[in-house]
This record gives sequence, C-alpha cells and structure tokens, in this order.
Amino acid sequence: MIELKDIPEMLRDWRTSELRSQDFYDLFLDLLEFHEVEEVFTLLPEELQSRFATSLRTSFDNDCPADDIIWIDSGRGEHLAKRTIVERARKWFARVAPC
Repeated sequence: MIELKDIPEMLRDWRTSELRSQDFYDLFLDLLEFHEVEEVFTLLPEELQSRFATSLRTSFDNDCPADDIIWIDSGRGEHLAKRTIVERARKWFARVAPC
C-alpha cells in the first residue's frame, strides 16, 4: 500500500524519469483511498497539482454514479476503491472554485 511518506521518493523517481507521469497519477489516486485530495496535494509541486486536478475533473466531475464509471487498473482489473476515490474527488470539487 502506498503512503504519504512515499511521496518524496515518488517525486524523485518522477523527476529522474524512473516513474512516468501516468504511473504517478495512478499512485496519487491510490492515496485518495485513505487521504483527502488537499492532504495529498500539499505534498506535490504545483505542476503536478494542476495536472492532477485537471485529470480528476475530466474523469470524475460529472453526475455519473461512481459505480457506473469504468475504471480498469491493468494490474488489478476494476479498481477496488473506485467509489471512495470518486467520492473524495467530488467532495474536493465542491470545496474548490470551479475550473
């Protein structure tokens, strides 16, 4: 399980291209199973905050029921924490100004 304490290493790997941006985003989403968006964002550089905020909005800022969103993780199949992650993202959308 990925934890907040892993973010510095993830950032280091991302900056050296050992971790692709998409892989970082996937790990970011995994963190949202246990942490609020703001809590994770405070540990990320603005560049990633902006990129990930856009991705969150593109994927989850709609009225589609979380269970109806198709989100397949290639290694796990259907993401097990999808509902929790979508709900956290939507709570965050309600707290921040619309894009």
